[in-house]
Amino acid sequence: MLYKLWQMRIYLIPQVRGAKMNDLIDLTASRIHTMVQQQGSITLSNLEYAIDASYNLIFLAVERLVATGKLNVKKDVWDYTVSIFQEPE
Repeated sequence: MLYKLWQMRIYLIPQVRGAKMNDLIDLTASRIHTMVQQQGSITLSNLEYAIDASYNLIFLAVERLVATGKLNVKKDVWDYTVSIFQEPE
């Protein structure tokens, strides 16, 4: 069976000696938080294309940011929207 390599998405993860998964999640979370602060909100699918990381890593980073109260995730019709968390008044 032949695989079409041009159809595969390859993600580059920085090769840092001794890097742990938590470090990669923190780095990705920081990049996501900065991007959402600049844009106000962004869909999860657009975030995946804007940040050079796997969907799993992006999901873990967003999950961490939501758990710490920095971001809010809302389900739209076709996608999820990530925005800055604002406390209800």
